[in-house]
Amino acid sequence: MNDQSDSKHGKTAPLDLSRILPYLNNNETAIVPGGANRIKRQLEEAAQEEDEALVHDPSSVMLRVRGITESVRFGPERATVVVGRVDLGSLPHPDIDLVPLGGIERGVSRRHARLELVSDHLYLTDLNSANGTFVNGNRLDSYTPTLLHNGDEVMLGRLAVSIVFV
Repeated sequence: MNDQSDSKHGKTAPLDLSRILPYLNNNETAIVPGGANRIKRQLEEAAQEEDEALVHDPSSVMLRVRGITESVRFGPERATVVVGRVDLGSLPHPDIDLVPLGGIERGVSRRHARLELVSDHLYLTDLNSANGTFVNGNRLDSYTPTLLHNGDEVMLGRLAVSIVFV
């Protein structure tokens, strides 16, 4: 095909096969329903999703809970933050205490989940909490890191938290 407009099919563009070839063995042929345009669209969507998962400034992660914004500071000396609720009778305490935001009433565990910044990507791990951790409605398996994206809705027990990369 060419790069020109075609009244039947619309505008066409060359496909950059270098982005697809690493996923195929040397002797494989891929037949993809929808053809090259579908592959191109999927690659563009994956690139956009990757950008939404990128934390550009480690000091710019915010947790928004019930209209209150809590800044989370990551840096070379602090790549991991534990969120939960403080219980004066038990140690260790979480780095971010959700008691003032309704953590006890909404079923947040003492050490509910861990936020971890790895190579400019933010991961959330449920720490075997009693009432679970959910990202956009999907329950996380305990001790399995999940990549977060800007704007994700997280439920710690029944406490709703929005993740914002500023």
